Amino acid sequence: MPESQSIEAAKSALRRSALALRDAMPPEERAAASQALAARAFPAAIEPGVIVSGFIPLKSEIDIRPLMRALADRGAKLALPVVVGRGEPLVMRAWEFGAPLKGGGWGISEPPAAAPEVLPDILLVPLLAIFFLKDGRVFSDVALSVVQSRPQREFLQAVIADMNQMLAQFIRAQLTLAAFSLVVYAGFLGIMGVPYALVLGTAGGVMEFIPVVGPLVAAFLILSVAVLMNYPHWAVLLLFLVVWRVIQDYVISPRVMGKSMELHPLAAIFGVMAGGEMAGVLGVYLSIPVMASLRIVWRRGRIYVEKKRFGPLNEYTFGGEIQPRR
Repeated sequence: MPESQSIEAAKSALRRSALALRDAMPPEERAAASQALAARAFPAAIEPGVIVSGFIPLKSEIDIRPLMRALADRGAKLALPVVVGRGEPLVMRAWEFGAPLKGGGWGISEPPAAAPEVLPDILLVPLLAIFFLKDGRVFSDVALSVVQSRPQREFLQAVIADMNQMLAQFIRAQLTLAAFSLVVYAGFLGIMGVPYALVLGTAGGVMEFIPVVGPLVAAFLILSVAVLMNYPHWAVLLLFLVVWRVIQDYVISPRVMGKSMELHPLAAIFGVMAGGEMAGVLGVYLSIPVMASLRIVWRRGRIYVEKKRFGPLNEYTFGGEIQPRR
């Protein structure tokens, strides 16, 4: 079988397995997932009048209507996709709760032709990500089972194991940075006699999980409380916040992340800056794990190529050096 056909067969098998797991999800868990999704903080700012395109669930897809209702309550205008024809691009038409829907292509409910076409600012699309998170080990086993070649299976198994370890290291690094920020904030604010120093320090540590925006919100919160409580040394607080931000972003964070993710601090800084330029806040947050993932695939790929040429070589695991096989 040609390699392209084997890849397509593997993708089809993986998708069938994922859909089977989603179909088997109990109705109460499905409803709870919909409500939990609506209760989560939305990752984008919702200004009055912003157009959000959602979807009506098909078969076992997650029902995002609670989320759409929550966004509408915040001033968003809603839209739904309309299937025009096979091979034709989707058309987005305005819709609101209570408005009629008609049956469209593939049995999908959609707004009638009389509804005006709109250009959405935000698109909500159905993904299987929640089920990959819930049953990640099952999916990795399925992915490995469809690979027939032993060297390729070893390569894929090693990449999955390294990425799992890398993500665990990334979460530990994030927790380390947040804890360090909490201690520094609470300690400095306490020494300076700022009201509610412990509460503000805790808030500052928690906000470290939100890239770019989180530290700004923490700084604004600290300065606002200081001004409202007539704290006399707010200028010193402002200087501390600026200096600490520079130290945290360009000294501590690159070293902690770089060590945990096996990246040079300069590479970590460059990755964060490049991620911010390409994808904004999300790019800043994902830049380090993406760079680490590429590094894992590159190193495992080199070992795989060398094994094919020369036979068993050295062992490598994420977080350790290459050790000779004994």
